[in-house]
Amino acid sequence: MSHIGELRRLFSQHLIKTGRIGGKYAKILGAEQDERLKADYDVLYSPDEEDAQECASDAREFLSAIKNYLKEQGINLDVEERS
Repeated sequence: MSHIGELRRLFSQHLIKTGRIGGKYAKILGAEQDERLKADYDVLYSPDEEDAQECASDAREFLSAIKNYLKEQGINLDVEERS
């Protein structure tokens, strides 16, 4: 199994099936990974602005959900900015 397939499997096994994270985030993760693969390996792939903005919005929502989950687990990811 590829590392991408393994990531999806483990994400589902440990976070979705246990109810810790909503199922929509597995779909977002999969869609974002698929888009990245197309961008990396399909020389003819050219996303339009609307698709790119939708991906960015989904990514922000996904990251927010993960940060909230980690915060619930006592893990704080807020990092002070360094100058």
